[in-house]
Order: sequence, then structure tokens, then C-alpha cells
Amino acid sequence: MHTTTSVVTHMEVDLQDPDSIVYSAGSDLFKLKLKHDGSEPIIDRLTEEGALNESSYTSFAQMDQNSILIVDISHHCIIWFNRSSCAKPQPLVGVCNEPGYRDGLLHQALFRFPNHIVKRPSSKTFYLTENFYIRQIQFDHIDMVTTLLHHESHVILSVALNFEGDHGYYTTEDRLQSFHFPNPHLNIRALSLAEKVGHADGMLSSSHYNILSRIALLNPETLMITDDGNKCFRIVDLGRKYVSSICNLGAKHKSPIIGDIAGCNLHHPFAQLYLPNQSAILLTDGRYILKLNVTGKEHSKKLSSQLSQVA
Repeated sequence: MHTTTSVVTHMEVDLQDPDSIVYSAGSDLFKLKLKHDGSEPIIDRLTEEGALNESSYTSFAQMDQNSILIVDISHHCIIWFNRSSCAKPQPLVGVCNEPGYRDGLLHQALFRFPNHIVKRPSSKTFYLTENFYIRQIQFDHIDMVTTLLHHESHVILSVALNFEGDHGYYTTEDRLQSFHFPNPHLNIRALSLAEKVGHADGMLSSSHYNILSRIALLNPETLMITDDGNKCFRIVDLGRKYVSSICNLGAKHKSPIIGDIAGCNLHHPFAQLYLPNQSAILLTDGRYILKLNVTGKEHSKKLSSQLSQVA
């Protein structure tokens, strides 16, 4: 659908316009207006080009229609961008250019490798993956950074929350885990039990993965996970406890625009996003944003079965 000069690292439905998405590439944010008639989308730059030199935005989360939190891994902090003023992004959480690990007030916290951030539904709380931790960032009565949970042996790469916000999922290189509130560190459950890196579809408990870099909830019963090492996306049907793959290994790569989803091979899969308004899924492959149409009246149920059929 679209190519940029940098790898697309994150996408979200635009809170200002549900028919658009906001995405990050390099050290810039863009808005992409999708057209229902299939014509070329309209792309606008949100941040000024090179707004924060030598930065690398790994992900972002919209606080509201005007404010966006951006994870700047290069400067070891989280910056804030105001869409109304279009001013240069400003430091907000953590001490920029001072890598470390410290909980506390927003301006005192330290991060070493902040990575993936998500917003808890209907709240002012965000969750950030960083090395072996998920850090909690609160903008409420007391603006604080605290540690939500700690994985003893594996780096946590991504996190996602269910639509109600009462439980969530996180990925490591080769594991899929779930956690439940109010005490996530006491309620962690391994969903995949494989003890080695690889590629194997089938029952969830025995599935194998290789670098699960991003996770997204497509509907209450379906997860979509980027399997970077295997160059594909994995579909996890939580109801059936079954895993399948999109863009199978070894398939011939015909073009960066997906026609037959079963007949493509991705070079650098990274992010994914479900668009209920358009019954479609957006995938990223390096500099490209690809669109997979999903048809059917019952979108969430049809989505799960259709993905299983084409994988």
C-alpha cells in the first residue's frame, strides 16, 4: 500500500479519525487516510522531518485525540507530542540520555531499553516493555512509574491488553504468556510450553516460535503475533487453543502488495492492526504497509476462521 524511507514500527487507529491510522517510521509520525473505494490513501506527516535527530521510535500510544506518547529508545525515555501545536516532541517520562533502571516519579524514572507501549482501556495508565520487565506508567492522582511484573529469564518484547483491561498477554523471544489483574506478578500463566526456538503450528501448548516481536488482539478470542525470526505472522485462536501461520515459510515472494495471503513471503514483518471499520488487517513488511481484506457479516468470528483457512 505504501512505502516509507524507514521501517514502519507501529500503527494505531487515529483517535481523531477512525478511517485513518497513525504510524511511526524512523523518527517521524505519519497519518494515513484510508479510502473505502480502494483508491490511493492520503498521507500527512505529523511531526516535522527530523524533529528529534538520531532518534528511533519503537512504538507510541495515543493518550487522547491530541497527545501521543512516543517511546524513544535512542534517548532512553518517553517523549510527548502535541498534535494541536505540532511543536517538537518534548521529554515527558524518564530522564533522557541517562540509561538505567529506576521507578519513581515520571521525571525521575530511568529506562535502559524501552520498547513497546500500550494504553490500558478507559484509563490513564500505560504499560511499557523493557528488558525483563513490564513497567506501569500512571497519569492519575500521583504520576508514577512502577514495575508491574518481571520475567526472570527472558526479555519481554511486547504486551497487549484485552478490551476490558482486566488481563493481558506478553511475548518473549519464543514464549507467549498471559497475566491477570489485580496482581499480575502473581498471576502469570505460560500459554506456549515449547522449550526451544523454531517454527511449529498446531496446538498452542506445543507451538514453536522465533522472536515474537509484536502482539495484537484482533478480537477477544484471537491474537495476531509477529514471528520475526520465521518471517511470518502467527494467528492464535484462544478458544480452540490452536496456532497457524500467515505468509508461510518458503512461499514465493511475488510483490510487496499481498494478493493471495497464502502465497506471499515477508522479508521484515513487524506490526499489525485490525481495522473493524474496514473489515481489514494492516501488516507491515519493512517499509511497506500491506492490507488484508476480511469479509463476512460477523467480522470477529469470520476473521478467526478465515485466517485459519488461508494460513
